[in-house]
Amino acid sequence: MELKIEFDDFMQDLEQLIEETVQNVNHNSYTKEYFSTKEVQEYMGGISKGTLAKMVNLGLKKIVIDRICLYKKADVDDFLEEYRR
Repeated sequence: MELKIEFDDFMQDLEQLIEETVQNVNHNSYTKEYFSTKEVQEYMGGISKGTLAKMVNLGLKKIVIDRICLYKKADVDDFLEEYRR
């Protein structure tokens, strides 16, 4: 009986930890104001570098500082909204 109670407590704690971790991951991923190239690819649904380059050619704004590319989340959202059908 004691073992079952401990297991139930463990499972409850584990479920809570998983829920908190998922919330933190979601919060940290998409509340950032600027994305790296890899992050913006993930944010846009896992697109390739080639597809991202095509989007930049179509007008997606990027910031380049000493070969580091950053994308402002608001600019990405605005760009995607332009192509919404």
